[in-house]
Amino acid sequence: MELGSIRGIRVATSAPEVTHLLFADDCIIFVQAKTEETRVIKEILKTYEKASGQVVSLEKTIISFSQATREARRREITDLLGVRCVDVKEKYLGLPIVVGRSKKILTNTIRDKLWKRLQGWKGMLFSKAGREVLIKAVAQSIPTYAMSVFKIPAYFCDEIRKIVSHFWWGQNQGVRKVHWIAWKNLCRPKEFGGLGFQDYQMFNWALLGKQVWSLCTNENTLAARVIKGKYYPNSSFLEAQLGRNPSYTWRGFWEAKWVVEKGLRNRIGDGAITNIWTDAWLSGTNSGKVLSPKPTDCSYVWVKDLLKPSGLEWDEDNVRSCLLPFEAEKVTSIRISERRPPDEWF
Repeated sequence: MELGSIRGIRVATSAPEVTHLLFADDCIIFVQAKTEETRVIKEILKTYEKASGQVVSLEKTIISFSQATREARRREITDLLGVRCVDVKEKYLGLPIVVGRSKKILTNTIRDKLWKRLQGWKGMLFSKAGREVLIKAVAQSIPTYAMSVFKIPAYFCDEIRKIVSHFWWGQNQGVRKVHWIAWKNLCRPKEFGGLGFQDYQMFNWALLGKQVWSLCTNENTLAARVIKGKYYPNSSFLEAQLGRNPSYTWRGFWEAKWVVEKGLRNRIGDGAITNIWTDAWLSGTNSGKVLSPKPTDCSYVWVKDLLKPSGLEWDEDNVRSCLLPFEAEKVTSIRISERRPPDEWF
């Protein structure tokens, strides 16, 4: 890269260039569909083989091209590398490599995998305890990876719920068994009378919320830098807009903002990035936001504006001039650290 011999992909001008991704013992390389770059990659792989004593398995190596790549160029590069060319619909980690706006490929993959697994168990005799273990250890884990990246449609969550529910109640060969308890009751924790099964929609929101929290708090990761560069280069994640033509992944993350915002709070450090009127930073309230209406003659925007010039203590006159008495008391009771760290979410 430093010599300019290869170029990776860049999803936006403000996003970092990505040339490779490493996962477990797999390596995914991104380059331009050019003969010169292909030869460089081939030399890199040869150098790796000599240095490590390991040999790259060409039988297990595949290559995929964008739709804009001409067929002649595809054949030329494939022959040069000696690997197999596949369609972008090829699966990796159980999911299609590329998921477009159509959700059918994704949902069909999950449904087929779950259906085959449960069909293989239907001819066996299981106690309720055995069925519970299989559902929790296997059936519920199948959609987990997809649910941590995509917002699964509600109708499909209901569909897989029915598949698992039928297995639990022992429905077989089209003979419907009585479902003695509503599934939502079985999803309650055991201490509340349920069995702890997953509510697939809520589980999906929880996993996406975890990803959102990671994007908000770990902005230096490659994934966070790529997504920020593409969708919100000049703002924070919580201020980001959905935008036009969003990807399926970004739409899911954006829609899951509410999961984080519901419990998000700002811990005051230097007060430089916490908005007095819109951010949740006040303790002792349900929303965390101030209820006081902003006075028309008030020019204060950031929490730092309510501090004395030293930044180490509250300017009580400023606080009381723009906040209601009960909120002014709450604000002045917040301790300011002498280290003056930056504000952070928690």
